[in-house]
Amino acid sequence: MKNLTLHEIYIILMKFISAILFAFSPLFLLAQDFNEMFRTSSEIQAEDSNKVFFRIENANFFKNNEYFGVLEDGYTTLGSLLKPSFVYYPSSKSKLQAGVHLLKYFGTEKISQVYPVFSFQVNVVKGLDVLLGSLYSGYNHGLIEPLYKPERHFENNWENGVQILTRYARIKSDIWLNWEKFILPGDPFKEEFTVGTNTQIFLNDTASDFVFSIPVQGIVTHKGGQIDAAKDEPLESLTNLAGGISFLHKIKSDFINSWGVNGMYVASNDISHTKLQPYISGYGIFSEAWINTKYVNLFAAYWDGNYFIAPRGEPLYSSVSVKDKGIFVPHNQLLTGKIGLKKKVHKDITIEVRFEGYYELYDKNFDYSYGIHITFNRNFFLKKINLND
Repeated sequence: MKNLTLHEIYIILMKFISAILFAFSPLFLLAQDFNEMFRTSSEIQAEDSNKVFFRIENANFFKNNEYFGVLEDGYTTLGSLLKPSFVYYPSSKSKLQAGVHLLKYFGTEKISQVYPVFSFQVNVVKGLDVLLGSLYSGYNHGLIEPLYKPERHFENNWENGVQILTRYARIKSDIWLNWEKFILPGDPFKEEFTVGTNTQIFLNDTASDFVFSIPVQGIVTHKGGQIDAAKDEPLESLTNLAGGISFLHKIKSDFINSWGVNGMYVASNDISHTKLQPYISGYGIFSEAWINTKYVNLFAAYWDGNYFIAPRGEPLYSSVSVKDKGIFVPHNQLLTGKIGLKKKVHKDITIEVRFEGYYELYDKNFDYSYGIHITFNRNFFLKKINLND
């Protein structure tokens, strides 16, 4: 009988765990908060009932990607993401928001993105919210990097559709439909949308210092439709699914907040079978560890991917190059390390300096990036409006 290596044992174990998850659960939020400064609270507070606020959400970013490998070109992105809006809570279980989404890249004369923001969120029953309109997007979904490219939070943050949020003692989930391109009869292009889910099932009390959970995540990207005039273009549906197990240790310390580990089996599949992609199916193992402190966040991960494709993911984890569609890395191994130095200069203002490194084991190439982020998020109370008056 062949003696298995530790790597082979790990792959078999993760496949077994993932098979159980896919059989008994839908799709799965990561416990770590390396990107917490970019997230927005989605909970409706009862004390805000009948109140009107003017809200400002602002993220300023500078990131220089020094990439030298075959999968992705290096580039620099810097700019400001601004979303001013009016927020009204008609009741203790509802929220109405209207505003504008603005993206400005520094070094350009014009504003790059100007989109309307409109959403209505209702707490249907305790622990279950339904939202129609502009979604809690980007880093709010909490997806792992092989499924979600970090820069998308700034470059593709405008998402609209339907979102279902659940918050219970043993389960927390985010399920969404982002309708990216709407079509009318006879339009010369296909409709496009993304369906995603990120859920965390907790195996013990989350108030405990030691928390075990089962995370499962998934994204389906679709390009198709029946009423468009682009009949010659084939439909395309790609799926990315991930499942595993996570451990979080909360520490009551003035310096260290928490640390944890996470292991996930990730799969990709072209369910349309139109052969537009070089690989019909693929898989990968994603293992990560993190430490969150008062001033420093540390993150490390190992990726072992095979024939893996993720349309919304970080290209460095892919098996297909985005800089040259003719270049393939069937077996992609990657070591990732990140460090973020952060400081809360005000309760609503956070600044962070971040360094990220990616070591590609398949060609012994080192890619890295560094950047600065400043976020400002605040509600300004305006007045009370009672609908019953």
